Amino acid sequence: VSDSSVASVSGATVSIIGVGTTSVTLNQVTDTNYLATTTTMTLSVTPLSVTLIPSATQSKTYGDSDPELTYSSSPANTANSTTVTYTGTLSRTTGENVGSYPINIGTISNTNYNITFTDADFEITKGDPSITFSDVSKVFGDANFELSATSSNTSSFVYSITDGSIATVSGTSVSIVGAGTTSVTLNQASDSNNSASIATMTLTITPLL
Repeated sequence: VSDSSVASVSGATVSIIGVGTTSVTLNQVTDTNYLATTTTMTLSVTPLSVTLIPSATQSKTYGDSDPELTYSSSPANTANSTTVTYTGTLSRTTGENVGSYPINIGTISNTNYNITFTDADFEITKGDPSITFSDVSKVFGDANFELSATSSNTSSFVYSITDGSIATVSGTSVSIVGAGTTSVTLNQASDSNNSASIATMTLTITPLL
């Protein structure tokens, strides 16, 4: 075989190595009636048709890093039971907000295959926001004060106080009613990228000395 990147021969057995066209030469020595002879034929190896199938339901939560995109191949093996393999990786349409992003073939290739790619989407789902809502201590008789919180969710805060005998809240303004300890709850509706969330802090009102 003239091109060892296409095939190799051992005795009369040919092993296919890659796609391409090569010459196979037969040499035969002289015998009692015939002269030595040489003849050549052409061996053509065409690509195997395969389908690359991205794994179903690939996703991540908003704010997380992308996982490695996975896939399968049909057929998974060639006729001689060699595993179908590729170089490179899949990729997806750029974007980090919640939604669906088409997966594409990326850098995957193998010159020995005609690859058909099956369409699939990568999903980014809503995440839990990061909320900062710290405990507060006051003294009975202190002036009204404003609640303060931060969140990666862009929806408005809605506050409530468990024990109205200690304090009440209107919007973000807290009015102190009596000494004691109570919980203040922050509720936040979902936004385009974050799930609805609840956070709680402790409000302590100490007696006036």
